[in-house]
Amino acid sequence: MMVPRRRISLAYALLTWGGGRLASLLMLGLSLWALSVMHDSPLWRVEWVEVAGCSLVSPERVVAAGDLAEAWAVSLDPEEVARRVESVPGVVEAHVTLGWPNRVRISVVEDQPLATLRVGDREYWVSRHEGLIAPYGTAEGLPVLQLVGADSGAPSLPGRVLTGLTAMRAAFPERTEYLYRAGRGF
Repeated sequence: MMVPRRRISLAYALLTWGGGRLASLLMLGLSLWALSVMHDSPLWRVEWVEVAGCSLVSPERVVAAGDLAEAWAVSLDPEEVARRVESVPGVVEAHVTLGWPNRVRISVVEDQPLATLRVGDREYWVSRHEGLIAPYGTAEGLPVLQLVGADSGAPSLPGRVLTGLTAMRAAFPERTEYLYRAGRGF
């Protein structure tokens, strides 16, 4: 006696053909198509950037340094964006968080200047973290540090001057000008 063949559907036969290879191939094709649609869609491009913590550095400069214009949000590395933002003068630390599908939040910690140093017609900021830097914004009410007896070349300040200036500002916060002579101090 002959046993009748079991009937199977065409869909089941195609899915099980080759040990499920066709199903895997279909899933791969579907995934590639979905990624292509996501890559081309404006929904997945960075559209909204929030910058927090800026008072001296302009938020536009932070966004430009982050290189976020038309960036694909799926491929952004928050640590890499933070490193690029930290390269901006005046930014000490940056934290980047991503919000799906197209939002980025950048929190910065700025280096606050201690005083303004004027040498000839040039002006520098005396910074806590970087020493002497070119002004990168508008800071109101900074005291002026004058180097007495210094040459008019590009100045540099040793670490002890920064420490002394911090102590002088704490001891005499109402002063608007501090004088420093290399041999004598403040």
